Amino acid sequence: MRSASWLLLVLTVLWAVDAVLGLGFFWAHDLRHHHLPWRVWAAGEWLDFRIPFWSNDIGCGFPLGAEGQAGVFYLPTMLLFMVFPPEWALNISILLHIWWAGLGTFWLTRSLGVSENAARYAGVAFAFCGFLATHTGYLGMQNAVAWLPWALGFAIQARHTATVLCLLALSAAGHVQVLMMVGPLVVLIAGVQGVRRVRAQAAPHASGLAMVLTLSACSLVVLAPHLQTFALLPQTLRAGGVSAAFANIGSLPVQELLNGVLPHLFGLDRPGDITETYFHRGISYWGSGVNHWETAFYLGFPTVILAALGARKHRLWVALVGVSLMLMLGGNTPLWPLLRSLPLMDGFRFPARFSLLLTMGVVVLAAFGFDRLLRREHPRRLALALLVGGGLLWAGMTAAWVGLDITDAPLRDKLTAHFMTRTTALPPPADVDPMLAMVEPPPATLAVDAVPEKVEQVMAELRESTAPLGARVLTPVFVLLLFGALLALRERLGDRRLVWAIIVLVYGDLWLFGAGYNVRSAPDTVRATSPALGLVQATPGLWRTTVVDRRQDPALDTALIQSSMGLVQGTRDVLVPSPLRNVRHEALLALVGLDVGDKGAQKWARLQAYPELVDLLGVRWLLSVHEIDSPAYPKRQSGPVKLYENPDALPNAFLVGCTKLSHDTFGDLPALQPRKYALVERDLGLPQCEDGQAVGTVRVVLKTAERIEIDVEAKTEALLVQTDVFYPDWWPAHLDGESVPVHRVNHSFRGVRVPAGTHRLVFAQPSKSPLYLLLLLPFFGIMLTLERRVFLGREEKQV
Repeated sequence: MRSASWLLLVLTVLWAVDAVLGLGFFWAHDLRHHHLPWRVWAAGEWLDFRIPFWSNDIGCGFPLGAEGQAGVFYLPTMLLFMVFPPEWALNISILLHIWWAGLGTFWLTRSLGVSENAARYAGVAFAFCGFLATHTGYLGMQNAVAWLPWALGFAIQARHTATVLCLLALSAAGHVQVLMMVGPLVVLIAGVQGVRRVRAQAAPHASGLAMVLTLSACSLVVLAPHLQTFALLPQTLRAGGVSAAFANIGSLPVQELLNGVLPHLFGLDRPGDITETYFHRGISYWGSGVNHWETAFYLGFPTVILAALGARKHRLWVALVGVSLMLMLGGNTPLWPLLRSLPLMDGFRFPARFSLLLTMGVVVLAAFGFDRLLRREHPRRLALALLVGGGLLWAGMTAAWVGLDITDAPLRDKLTAHFMTRTTALPPPADVDPMLAMVEPPPATLAVDAVPEKVEQVMAELRESTAPLGARVLTPVFVLLLFGALLALRERLGDRRLVWAIIVLVYGDLWLFGAGYNVRSAPDTVRATSPALGLVQATPGLWRTTVVDRRQDPALDTALIQSSMGLVQGTRDVLVPSPLRNVRHEALLALVGLDVGDKGAQKWARLQAYPELVDLLGVRWLLSVHEIDSPAYPKRQSGPVKLYENPDALPNAFLVGCTKLSHDTFGDLPALQPRKYALVERDLGLPQCEDGQAVGTVRVVLKTAERIEIDVEAKTEALLVQTDVFYPDWWPAHLDGESVPVHRVNHSFRGVRVPAGTHRLVFAQPSKSPLYLLLLLPFFGIMLTLERRVFLGREEKQV
């Protein structure tokens, strides 16, 4: 184990030497917008002795700890962000989990009985596999995946307490989908192995009780970090599950199963190559999947060939590979719709991510195949097949390259016809709620004049993917030929040299694909702040800063303070880039053009059409690449990113004396005048009018993530409007120490009825089960004692 640990550590350092030395930092795409800012925020909350649950600084108030991807209870990464600068914490977390994933796979395969050499191969093949390389941009997912081999190993050994601990770590790391994909498999294996173990005991009743207690509590324990996620669901876009069409986003096209061995055949788009923020597809990937990094699950020819050798007599792992393949295809097979009918599985998309389980199964089979290969004294037949296969692959690609020239004109015509069908937007179905249609608009269309350029891009990528002297063809051909040559020279090399040569070959192959897949950024780029911060932070008050037209060149992200980057730079945004964002609030942002949505100067047109709603959101500062001339929004800073001020923005809390009862608050929003009245969804006993006057003053004296205190002086009975998003029962209010109801007003905000006079209104965040980890410690102590005495103790006696 020690030698494997050092080997994997060295290989991890070689994987990203620049990241180890601090010359470059992982910072592209979602790492920049989501995962680094969220963990900076969570670590800061822990250091201030607060449970990271609520953030006032994104989404007009959002339960970020319940988001499911922030990993606020995941101790390893949280400690890193508490101790190190953010960019260093991110680098260390990513590299540490690559090493941990490889070490876990080494241990898993050793426990399955393979040789140490085969286990080393498996550790390298999984640690640096295509799935981990392409999904590093989702930090919570990458952290969670590293625990998969450990959880499987303990489950196979029927060590239930350790299994639950691994699943708990996997759950807390910050990706619910990974937990829902692998958790049932691990629990099933643990149950089957536990039954076998119970049958072998002299007193099976006591053993069975220990197993039942442990496994019955397992599901609750591993879901504990996400209890608030499930409580949040009814308020979000994923409430009640998603449609079949949405769930199939991210299905693997059948033809792209070839990505397992030819990852560049359908082009290449790395997250760092995307030329537009919030866009998930570049110009170089021409496949029919959602993007390259969700479909490129690179395994490599050596691992696939060894897995085929090891498939014999290992039905569990063969079944895992087969089931994973079908699930990856999404709606193209009946298995994905069937899985979505199970509880908690109806809110996910990207079935191609089941390539994680495929990769695990193939790597384990490859370890068995490695040993089988070494038991062959003369693998000449396999060596010859590999040499012939390499030649045939090169010949086939050459023929395809020649064929492109022959079929150039008809192929261009077919591609043109295909892309022309995407130039017309499909209208939303007639039965779709207008608010949901605003939040989830139809897919973006392709401009007619852009079709020729798109066709040319596809043709260029096709030629590069099939060029007989290009790297995309020569690399897999060379790997096949070299693998065959090594086997043919086995007698001269000897087994020891052969083993290390094969390990170096597979590492080099995976290194060529994945080491540079996640583009690193220079230290100065990562540590830069927006030039607008000076003006924004010099303005007192709980004002919000946002971006008009967010889909811009990623090089401008820092200057624009995109989405959650405000958590690092110290600003407050109206938007949160989360799949669990509040559906009502998102509809309001889409109405005024402050959502991600579409792009262009029309975003400003929508915003200027609803100035009262922009004021209601408390937006004082607007960042944009567009030049506008509007007296309502004077420009305070020029440059590639302009800063505009909205001096009429409403404060975070204010009073109105009138209400308007509305049965369609979204439909009534365009005409709302928030200074005069508030839209309410039931009669609050206040005057029904739309021409109210100032009825008092409000002063926010304290606002933290857990408590808001507001001093109110009301001339008459009034409604206090507080412009943080309304979540039922999550922010109870007390007026002068007495509990008072909190109402949803103005479509998505909070409102409290206050009588005339001077009052102190307090919103206090209730406890959201933050101590569950401490409560689990006695459970683990009891289960470990039972396991040691009932299982291990009896085994020792039998020995």
